[in-house]
Amino acid sequence: MHTPTPSVPPAADRIRLDPNADSAYPKGFILHAYAPDLPDDVFRLCIAEWIGTRTEQLAQGSDVNTRWHEDEDGRWRLEWSAEGKCAMALTLAPSTDAIEFAIQVTNLGGRPWDDTFAFNCLACQYAPTFCDVEMRRTFAHIGRKGLCRLADTVRVTNTQRPLMQFYPMEGKAVPAYLRGDWIGCSSDVATRPFMAIVSKAGDRVAGMTADSALFLFNNADYSCMHVNNDAGRLEPGQSRTLRGRMCIMQGTLNDFLRRAAAPYAAMEAL
Repeated sequence: MHTPTPSVPPAADRIRLDPNADSAYPKGFILHAYAPDLPDDVFRLCIAEWIGTRTEQLAQGSDVNTRWHEDEDGRWRLEWSAEGKCAMALTLAPSTDAIEFAIQVTNLGGRPWDDTFAFNCLACQYAPTFCDVEMRRTFAHIGRKGLCRLADTVRVTNTQRPLMQFYPMEGKAVPAYLRGDWIGCSSDVATRPFMAIVSKAGDRVAGMTADSALFLFNNADYSCMHVNNDAGRLEPGQSRTLRGRMCIMQGTLNDFLRRAAAPYAAMEAL
């Protein structure tokens, strides 16, 4: 029995996406997002900024040679592949206060991948309602600390990029080649797959969540959040679809957490 997919709200009522606004990525892989009731805020959005495994980076956004296109139903899609390496099929479904996403990753190589992940980004540096370079309004769920400001976490800062930090998910590890000696990896462990920024007025939240994550990452310089989907082990020829949600919503942090736990309704038929 076919399950109908909920319709996307009318264009005027939903988050607007623009794949042509970022001059650093003229091919359009990175999108700018605009919430209907926040005319002064620009959110920089990159789903699957790159794909990696435990031992190597497989693909990055600058490699992408196709553009996003918008379907008649309001969803945005992009497909891309590198022969003998990997393939991605991305779908975004914007609503009034969130963007649900699905990432299908396929192993086109000749050997298994372990700890496969998609590195996703929601940046708020050009969103003055939320921008939080001091990380006093940026939250994650950290071990026994529970819901915690990133400013109150253990951060390794004797690195080349002290404003960047990895947070491994409980029972998992950040691939060693990502850290090197230029980005710190916190000894604090994340226990839920989300990160969120509360607005300066305390009445809105911008955040990201995933069905499962390998690690979290943030760069305070860009006020950005990364919740990096965990695809686990992929055998040659195997595909897996990862899901997540980016919210730009009215309400409190608790409202965001309830939304983060809700089913991915707009993606249920994908």
